[in-house]
Amino acid sequence: GPPLGPCPASPRLPPCGSPPAGPAGVDERPMPLSDLLMIAAIYSATVLSPGPSVMAISATAMASGRRPALALAAGVWCGSVSWCLAAAVGMSAVMLANAWMLDLVRYAGAAYLLRLAWISARNAARAEAPAPRPVDARDLGRAWRRGLLMHLANPKAILFFGSLFALVVDPQAPPLALAEVALTTAAC
Repeated sequence: GPPLGPCPASPRLPPCGSPPAGPAGVDERPMPLSDLLMIAAIYSATVLSPGPSVMAISATAMASGRRPALALAAGVWCGSVSWCLAAAVGMSAVMLANAWMLDLVRYAGAAYLLRLAWISARNAARAEAPAPRPVDARDLGRAWRRGLLMHLANPKAILFFGSLFALVVDPQAPPLALAEVALTTAAC
């Protein structure tokens, strides 16, 4: 029956006296649309803020054209989805709780960004621009891998998804809610 005390007034809790939505007492209701829209707005603002990925995509588009830039952007997107899934299963919380893991990723990311800066500076110092050449599948694969590694080594992405799941998603959220968050960020 219904509880004897006052009912908790929370959109994340089932109404007083209602049975659980799924088997074995697991709440399988979807997240409220307002929460998903908030997540989409936060994620979109983060994606649009300038950072190494945006600069790399822009530089690639100017230097090599649209196809390699789109391949790089696809790699960044896959990195973003990877961090989202890692956060959904608790990896970001583990990394935030163990500072050395976050430092390791941070230093690896800094080393990778320094390597990219060195390559860019070396190419800019050349007396003449390289002649454009046709783009083949290997170039697109390299661009995709570059985008993926750049985003996986980006501490901003780790902190963003760790914070998103810590602040917006209920720790007791059912798998359906976690999947909705992952699909929301993947669609943005």
